[in-house]
Amino acid sequence: MRFGGERADIYVPSQQRFVEVESFYGTGNPLDKLDKVTLRKHINWAKRVDIVILNGLLAILYARGLAKLARIYREHHGLTVNFYVPNFRERKLAPLKEILHLVH
Repeated sequence: MRFGGERADIYVPSQQRFVEVESFYGTGNPLDKLDKVTLRKHINWAKRVDIVILNGLLAILYARGLAKLARIYREHHGLTVNFYVPNFRERKLAPLKEILHLVH
């Protein structure tokens, strides 16, 4: 899906919802990429962005920074940001919040 010269992995028009898939590989600091590239392009177009992080371990390692980014985009831009990781056993996406509750 293209919007405003940018590209999204998945777009659900009825919900103004975008889904982006991130590997966190080869991007330098993944939090910087999420902030300056992935999320920033959605500020004027979306109400909700769901980020699927393919590597659950990296999602856990960056969890504090991800939570901070989600809060900043919600408070300053009115953009809801949710993070998910694959649950291969159940063949579904699991909210990162659920995973963090399991490891604490």
